[in-house]
Amino acid sequence: MKTNIIFKRYIKNDPLLMKEFHLYFTGKKEWFLNGKLHREDGPAIKYSNGYKEWWLNGEYHREGGPAVEYANGTKYWYLNGKQFFLQKEYWEALEKYKREKNIK
Repeated sequence: MKTNIIFKRYIKNDPLLMKEFHLYFTGKKEWFLNGKLHREDGPAIKYSNGYKEWWLNGEYHREGGPAVEYANGTKYWYLNGKQFFLQKEYWEALEKYKREKNIK
């Protein structure tokens, strides 16, 4: 099967964690952990046109900003895979999430 991945890197810091990075001919970049889209230090999917998606353990997730950003400025807000249609609801849910996780 032909693929458009031009670069695939396996990162082996821990034998129990399988980290992957994919780079495509289109400039698209993807980060995975154990076969699921996942990245803790930035978006897990990036396109060369500026489109970005933040994923954690295979779910849309971003603390402190939208989990999906389109190049045209459209944004979608998610925590643990749950979408919030109003920013106010997102920020309230984030505060609750931080309290429950004891994150400051």
